[in-house]
Amino acid sequence: MAKGKSSPFFTFVVIPVIIAAVLFPIWKTLQAGDALSYMYPNLLLFTPYREETRALWNSVLKFPTEKVEHHHVPTIEYADFTMEKLKVLTKNWRSPVVVKNMFTGTPAFDKWGVDGYLSAKIGDFLIPVVRNAKYNTLQNDRVVIPFREAFTEIVSDPNSKMYMFFPVKSRFSFNHSELGALEELQNRINEVVLEDLEIDKRIWKGFGTKAHSTYFGSQLIVGQGSVDPAETTGTGWHCAAGNNWFIQAIGRKRWYFLDPKYSAYMHPLRGGKVNMMTG
Repeated sequence: MAKGKSSPFFTFVVIPVIIAAVLFPIWKTLQAGDALSYMYPNLLLFTPYREETRALWNSVLKFPTEKVEHHHVPTIEYADFTMEKLKVLTKNWRSPVVVKNMFTGTPAFDKWGVDGYLSAKIGDFLIPVVRNAKYNTLQNDRVVIPFREAFTEIVSDPNSKMYMFFPVKSRFSFNHSELGALEELQNRINEVVLEDLEIDKRIWKGFGTKAHSTYFGSQLIVGQGSVDPAETTGTGWHCAAGNNWFIQAIGRKRWYFLDPKYSAYMHPLRGGKVNMMTG
C-alpha cells in the first residue's frame, strides 16, 4: 500500500495559518488582561446572535469590587501637535488624547453655529432626527425631516431636545433608492468637512481626500445640551471600530472614556455594521 504524502503547501502554509488563526485571538485576549472565557462572547460579536451574546456575558463575567479612580485624558495644544507626539500620548494609538485649538480660525469654527450657513450647503437633505434625545432614555421618537428645519429649531431653542447624527451608517436598513440618496449625502458631508474644517491641512496633508485610503467618511452630530446631566442630550456607552477623530466645532460636550481592558464589563453587543453598544 502506498503511503500518502502531505504537500509542502499544506505543511508550510495551511497548517501555520490554522495555528495562527487559533493562537491570535488567544494572544489578544491575554494581552487585554481578559479571561480566556471572554473569547466566546467576543466571537459572537461577529454574528447576529445578540441575545446569545448577552447570555454568555452574564455567565462568564465577574465584576471587580475595587473602585477605579477617574483620570483626565492627556491634552496638548495644537501648536505642539505632531503625529509622532500623538502616537506617544495615545500609547501607540490605544488611548484617547485631546488636541486643543486645532480648528480655531476655520470656517466651521466661525460659521457653523450661525443659522443659515450650513443650511445653504445641506439644507434640503432629509435627515433622521431624534425628537427627544434626553440622555439615558430610549430616544426612539424619530422622524425624517429636512436638515434646514431641524437645525433652525435646535439653534433657536436652548432647551431643544432634538438631536441629529448623520449620515447614518449602521442603525437602519435602506432600499435601493434610499442608498442612492445616502451616498449623495455622504459625499456632500465629506466635501463640507474637508472645506470648512480644513482637515487635509490641519491633521495631516491629504487627510480626508482620495489619497486617504482608510478614510470612510465624516458624520455630523448636532444638538443642544445642558449643564444638568439629568436634562442634557447625549448617547450612552458605545464604540466604533478603528480610529476616530471627534472634532468639537461649536459648543461643549462631556465625554467619559472606558479603558479597553474594562470593555467586557459593558456587556458589548453589536449595534450595527460599524459600532458596538452596551448590553
